[in-house]
Amino acid sequence: MNSKNAETISYLKANAHSLDLSEPLIITQNGKPSFVVVDYDEYMKQQEAIAIIKMREFGRESKKYDRFR
Repeated sequence: MNSKNAETISYLKANAHSLDLSEPLIITQNGKPSFVVVDYDEYMKQQEAIAIIKMREFGRESKKYDRFR
């Protein structure tokens, strides 16, 4: 965990309106990483990438079991 990008949940509550999310922010509870806060656009890019990977894998599995005829 990069302590430069780690803050407490209290910090998040107090500063949510002005967070710099150019890098993911790790939120800790009781000194342990609990959450990651990321920019919404970055989150959506990640979700799209995951969806593409899943679709590609589904296609490979379908081809493997000869589901395309």
